[in-house]
Amino acid sequence: MFSKGASGMNAAGASAEGASAKGHSAAGKKSRRRGPDFALALMRLVFLAAALALALAFALPGPGAEAPPNWHLRAAIGAAGFLAALLAAFSLRKAFEWERAIVLRLGRFHRARGPGLYFLAPLLDHVCKTIDIRARALELCAAETLTGDSVAAAVDALCLWKALDPQKAALEAEDCEAALELCAKAALRSAVSKNSLADLLARGGLIERQAQQEAEKQAAEWGISVQRIQITGIRVPGELHGPLLQMAQAESAAKAAPEPSPAPARPAQPSEPSLAPAKPAQPAEAEKAPAAKAAPAREPSPELVKAARPKPAPRGVAVTKAELAKVLSAAKKR
Repeated sequence: MFSKGASGMNAAGASAEGASAKGHSAAGKKSRRRGPDFALALMRLVFLAAALALALAFALPGPGAEAPPNWHLRAAIGAAGFLAALLAAFSLRKAFEWERAIVLRLGRFHRARGPGLYFLAPLLDHVCKTIDIRARALELCAAETLTGDSVAAAVDALCLWKALDPQKAALEAEDCEAALELCAKAALRSAVSKNSLADLLARGGLIERQAQQEAEKQAAEWGISVQRIQITGIRVPGELHGPLLQMAQAESAAKAAPEPSPAPARPAQPSEPSLAPAKPAQPAEAEKAPAAKAAPAREPSPELVKAARPKPAPRGVAVTKAELAKVLSAAKKR
């Protein structure tokens, strides 16, 4: 039941977008529909008047002159010339500098004409469509889309595009503007679904480039170049407004907080001359050299130990400490 409901919602959303695209396309065509070209109409009238004057001068004799015997033939030739001039007058067309007219001859593509004046072969050529080659803008109002972290967000954007190949734009797509609008919306949704809400808010340029590249691949088949897709607005659920506002306030407060200034350096006081003699500097090699291990003490020979032992004093004689020290030093010198 849930899948049926979801498919129904998607179908309803697609139909609504299709209807909106058709509405935008119809409104754009209505706004671009130009009024009557009075300059071209005046040129046609002048051309027809000149052709009629020539036909009458050829068919009718001058004033006071008798009708020639072949006046019927001359009148027929003058009428035929006037009809040819009439067809030529209505075959004269004009295209503005930013327009290209797609001409079909006997139902097949012949050429793209314009700008300026051009003629169509009577009864053979037909202008099926006029393509505007100026840069134009499309307003994209995408429906709600789930981001990469499953948050429903609606993104509004602006699509700038231009028709580079008028032939493909007229023959490869029935309505290139409506097709591009649907394609750009699909590309924008795809780019939003591949990124999280934080990336959408912080790195909007990345989303724009992804949507532009994806729309460019499809629009290139119709002779259209997508120059830019720019995000104009992001709508998120109401329960996320509070946390997003707090995050924005915290970031602005962190940017506005002044940086702690370093403590001022104290001025150096002159050192008093020392009365103690300076110690001689030790050579650097002595500092770098590793401390040598102390050599193990050698045991004295038994003779020295025997000689160092104090001789027992006779009874009744006292041995002082000074005499004992002398004996020990004598033993060490040996």
